[in-house]
Amino acid sequence: MVHSIGFFCGSSNAQQPLQVVGERMLQADIAGLGEESHGYATFNTLKASIVSRLHEQRKDGALVFESSFTQGMAAYLLQYPLDKRMEAWLYPFWNTPEVGRALQSFVTKEEEKQQPFLLGCDVQEDCRYVVFSQMLQQRQWVSRQRALLEKADSVLQYYIGADYSRAVMNEEEVHLLHGWYDSIAVEIRGTVADSLALLLVERCLQNRKWLCEYLSLKASKKRMYFRDSIMAVNVLWLKEHLFNKSPVWIWAANSHVARRKLEGKAPQWMGEWLQANPHYSYYAAGLQRGGQKRKERPGNTPVYDIRFSSQGKFDAVIFHPSPQKIAASQWKTRCP
Repeated sequence: MVHSIGFFCGSSNAQQPLQVVGERMLQADIAGLGEESHGYATFNTLKASIVSRLHEQRKDGALVFESSFTQGMAAYLLQYPLDKRMEAWLYPFWNTPEVGRALQSFVTKEEEKQQPFLLGCDVQEDCRYVVFSQMLQQRQWVSRQRALLEKADSVLQYYIGADYSRAVMNEEEVHLLHGWYDSIAVEIRGTVADSLALLLVERCLQNRKWLCEYLSLKASKKRMYFRDSIMAVNVLWLKEHLFNKSPVWIWAANSHVARRKLEGKAPQWMGEWLQANPHYSYYAAGLQRGGQKRKERPGNTPVYDIRFSSQGKFDAVIFHPSPQKIAASQWKTRCP
């Protein structure tokens, strides 16, 4: 069934199709909001509008991006202002003023509750990985093991800076870095007095150990499936430890949030893992190019086709016939 509607166009009718998508995302314990591919300004606009409306309805809801868990947590613990935090953590095609405006209400909630509501779930890191070490040292949580921290960064510099498809960490290096991170964990247990901060930093160190395992995998499919399994594990960890009574919304690519029909096969993608989890309900919506071209409504309100399905990859697919790409320069990650 196809619906053409203006997104949250002011109607109070709860049966407006896109409002139905929003209601179901609010009802789910965990909801994924995907996009066919990254870098579309049109998709950013729609997703920013959706998460803003969701947060208006549920102020206790958390937003989790397909961006680094560790870098995002470090930027939060450094108490960076939102613009600097986005620059230190979000993938660059989402680091736009429009997305930033949608995220401000989550930051306000963080200040009120003194806990993160704006997070990442990705094990993968990029050249901004140094923000974690900067956080540990600026907060004076690591001193005795500072040399190990710097040595670990020097190893990561090669693998993260290299082409992921060619640079493979060997087993000895994985074992070595695991030992270094374990030693750092011992020190922070004696220096981090705040129980929440300790919980978050220890989880970052665990993600660093998983990152080493990720970098040791040769086959691209193995890397992707491992990455998705860890993203799911991180989302479930956040749900259990921080948002047990609150909804968690995921901003990611369609491939990651899709809840494919498993048909007896083991889960491989994040959405499959979340769908298979027996403790939490999961809802998946995806944004995609296509649908029928239609004139925009008065006031330039965009019109989308929406298709609902009880089976297949998504509970709902939101189509736009001609989404606009962001500028090519917006794809570049600003390294420190």
